[in-house]
Amino acid sequence: MNTIQYGNLLYFTFIFLFFGIFLGLYFLLRYKSDRTQFIVLLSMLILNFILHFTSPCYLQVSPIRLYLTNICAVSVVVFPFIYIFRNRFFMRGMVYLGLISGLLAMFIPTEALGKTVFWNIDLFRFYIQHAIIWMVPMLVVCFGHFKLHWHDIFFVPVYFVFVMIITLLNTVMMEHAGFLTHAWQSNSSYQWGLSDDEFKFAFEWTVPKFFRNDGPTGYIPIVYLVPGVFLYFPILAAIIYGVDKGVRYARRRILSYFARKN
Repeated sequence: MNTIQYGNLLYFTFIFLFFGIFLGLYFLLRYKSDRTQFIVLLSMLILNFILHFTSPCYLQVSPIRLYLTNICAVSVVVFPFIYIFRNRFFMRGMVYLGLISGLLAMFIPTEALGKTVFWNIDLFRFYIQHAIIWMVPMLVVCFGHFKLHWHDIFFVPVYFVFVMIITLLNTVMMEHAGFLTHAWQSNSSYQWGLSDDEFKFAFEWTVPKFFRNDGPTGYIPIVYLVPGVFLYFPILAAIIYGVDKGVRYARRRILSYFARKN
């Protein structure tokens, strides 16, 4: 009962807790100035940045954590800079990848499963950091700092593959730095191949035989993911776009209805 498991009370408690925090931030900030909203959201991203680079100190773990070995680590490090400069090309990647990767981590918390809750700083770090990864992009869209367009959907897989290449190069750097005997040992974003977990079922059937090899993982790194990424990520991006448009349409209709009543 004191550990996180799929479907148990603690699993849903963390999900509802952070969705509650999201709603609280939304209602607290929705009528504030753009500058105030920007400062609060940027502060959240900077907090995430600090938590990432100080984690070896307060968790007393190996500096291996500092390397960008998975999508969420890359997000934590680059999001503050993307949000400061707010270039549309990079903002598009921040919004879609942040929402997809952050929400997947909340609902499929592989790093948190089996861990006890009480006095577990790393567990709370996991939830706080991944919550910020999806909260800030969602608030950015809610506050109108970035508008979604249907053609963005087709760029999302490209962003994902680009970030995966970054994680692959970082694991190679870790091997040369002496943190890993073999680069493929760091595979938390499946850049080297699929592991026996929830994601294997989703991606295994999309990998053609010529994307497999006799290497340690049995897959051609990153290349093997391309069919699945270009299948799933446009669908996920389309859902995000559809939800955004649906919520905005419903809001306009509700406001119009009450305006007519008055």
